[in-house]
Amino acid sequence: MRDDVKAGVKSTALLFHPYIKEVLSLFGAAVVASLYFAGKLNEQQLPYFVVSVGGGSLHLFSQLWSVNLEHPKECWKAVCFFLSTSFSLLIHLC
Repeated sequence: MRDDVKAGVKSTALLFHPYIKEVLSLFGAAVVASLYFAGKLNEQQLPYFVVSVGGGSLHLFSQLWSVNLEHPKECWKAVCFFLSTSFSLLIHLC
């Protein structure tokens, strides 16, 4: 955000700064709802809902509320954790 201010850019990060976690939570809820409705429309079974909807929402919201968005290094650490976890799951499922 400091770079946006420095460059004079009017970004959504600056617009939503005081409420960024709440706004991101709304987007996260939309993702979880989309996963749920996709599973219903495709007649998925319980494992889909437990792993994809439940596990995905747990991971998404735990990352969102545990990271300190004011510290870029901590944000990058959260991104790396997400990528390594996702890659590990992908390898195990293949």
